[in-house]
Amino acid sequence: MSILELVVLISVVGTGALIILLIMWFVSTHSRRILRGFREPVETVGTILSIVVERNYQPEGLASEPYVITYSYYDGSTVHEKSPQSFAKKQVHKLQINDRIVVYYDKWKPDNAVTVLQMEWEKTMWWKILLAFAVVIMPAVVYMFYIMS
Repeated sequence: MSILELVVLISVVGTGALIILLIMWFVSTHSRRILRGFREPVETVGTILSIVVERNYQPEGLASEPYVITYSYYDGSTVHEKSPQSFAKKQVHKLQINDRIVVYYDKWKPDNAVTVLQMEWEKTMWWKILLAFAVVIMPAVVYMFYIMS
């Protein structure tokens, strides 16, 4: 393997690794970054109103089934409802209607809210992204070695 081929290989793998790390950081800290952006965060208790599986079937046979959890919380003057999606099936299966959840909202914009559940779901996203990285980058690395040999 020549020096140029080695540099190209390291560049491809390094760039892919950097991109994956950035995506992992972005996805796994999204709700925390929203919470940090609140001018004055307030913690309250919310109630789960519904748990629905959204089936989105595509003509090609690909489908996604995110769970949509609708919850409500009270900001002192108004009851708000939110419906974030989750792909964390294990955690969703533990939930039931009327369960209480911790909700953080912005005192100055009470419609902006995140739950502790959303932050927990995001913690589990990093390994899924890492697996996707392995599936995408590793064949490229093997292919590069095959071509260069």
